[in-house]
Amino acid sequence: MKCVVLIEVHRRVRRGHEEDVKIKNRKDFLNLMIYHEEIITINACILPTDY
Repeated sequence: MKCVVLIEVHRRVRRGHEEDVKIKNRKDFLNLMIYHEEIITINACILPTDY
């Protein structure tokens, strides 16, 4: 069974409001970690797929 991993990073930007960032793969996630140190919470879930 293949699985799709969805990672949603909830971060607060310097302008004062909150922003949701959706990440497609590990590379994007690592780039976000490098450029945005203000990450507050990370919600990760694995969704099973039938195809």
